[in-house]
Amino acid sequence: MKNCLTVCQIRMNELIIIFIGVNLILIITIATKVFLGKNQLKISKGAEMNTFHEYQKEAIKTSNKMTEKEHYVLNGILGLNGESGELADVLKKHLFQGHELDQEKLIEELGDVLWYCALMAHGLGFDLSDVAHKNILKLRKRYGEKFSVDKSINRKEK
Repeated sequence: MKNCLTVCQIRMNELIIIFIGVNLILIITIATKVFLGKNQLKISKGAEMNTFHEYQKEAIKTSNKMTEKEHYVLNGILGLNGESGELADVLKKHLFQGHELDQEKLIEELGDVLWYCALMAHGLGFDLSDVAHKNILKLRKRYGEKFSVDKSINRKEK
């Protein structure tokens, strides 16, 4: 029974890593399309980061120090869902309620999504860079070097 639980936990970890990666790609894709051709936001001095690894280290410093790794995962999942809803609300107001697209709010919420992804990866014992890399490998296996509508529609599920 213990071996079965270990296998189930490993599989659950793999699914969560894929979930994080898909959310990162989705959010980054939306943000890229929204901001394509727009001025870039200025980054505060001292806040520059070149890698997901650097970001994750800084993000974890600002988290509640939880004793159980599973709590990082649970907090991340719940927080990610809340923040994704806030992103959707900004877009809903723009698309259906006549609001200007609040780019500052989108960037703020996108950062919160990334923060919760960093927590989840930490709780699983993975570097956020590894999560992003694994997701890209999965997407390349699915689509090759470029997205294809045909491959998306006719893709084989695991």
